[in-house]
Amino acid sequence: MKRMAIISILCCALAAQTVCAEQTTHHIDIQAGGGIGSLDYRLPEGKVYPAYTWTAGFGYTWYFLPVLGLQTGVQVTRLGSIGALNGDLAAEDMRLDSEGDAYIPHTHYTNWHDTREAYFVEVPLAFRVRWYEGKNRAGLHAAIGAKLSVPVYARHLHLGGTISHYGYYPEWDLTLRDLPDRFTTEEPATEQQQITQTLRRWNAALYAELGTTVRCAVHTEFVIAAYAQYAVTTLAQPEMGNPWAAGLKVGVTLWVGKTAEQKQQQLRKLAAQFPELLEELHPCSELHDTTELKTAH
Repeated sequence: MKRMAIISILCCALAAQTVCAEQTTHHIDIQAGGGIGSLDYRLPEGKVYPAYTWTAGFGYTWYFLPVLGLQTGVQVTRLGSIGALNGDLAAEDMRLDSEGDAYIPHTHYTNWHDTREAYFVEVPLAFRVRWYEGKNRAGLHAAIGAKLSVPVYARHLHLGGTISHYGYYPEWDLTLRDLPDRFTTEEPATEQQQITQTLRRWNAALYAELGTTVRCAVHTEFVIAAYAQYAVTTLAQPEMGNPWAAGLKVGVTLWVGKTAEQKQQQLRKLAAQFPELLEELHPCSELHDTTELKTAH
């Protein structure tokens, strides 16, 4: 009975190691990349364009099945947008000038450009799938999940353009421009304003990744992948919408721990300690053949 139990345990252990024999259960990823993205804020009478984005960080994947694992880590990501504004903006309330006459203030923007950018610390949580071809030298991987992100710094930066102020007097249907100390045209110097405190403290985004891996050394893979993310929460109300980003990442994956092949070798050594059981282990052909080779030498 004891011999049968040992045989069963050894057979099951060897069978469990036959898939992805050269892979380990724990992987560490070090990656960096970039692409385009947007903070998705809104401008009246203007347009918002995507800007460059970058991301860098490290991750950890635990493969609880040969091809399926759970991925997490820490990343730093930069998102930004460029705004272009041309047009008139009218104030909602009327004002009185120095003579006591009522007018509606207007502001005209000409080639006004600004940018908003924000830096986030992100923690992803995703399911990761891997496929390997040939002798496990190259493969594919995919991941899908979510990210929790915290904005650590954000700013609003003026890039260029002019602002003209004028007033419309409805009583006389008259528009006055270029009056000293009242209605002027200005070219503001480049300036920035920190807006970190205006953003939502916690944000969530959906995340997906698809890439390829090439084994370049023992326990080391080169990785290139395309990624995309879309926030399901808005950064702030009412100006900002749902940020998004897409791009490419490159990096390396380090295998941690023993490979399945190394675990097989340990099991073979354990089986060799029970020579009287070797003939009864015949159904485990891989173990039986390996033992015969060792005996021949």
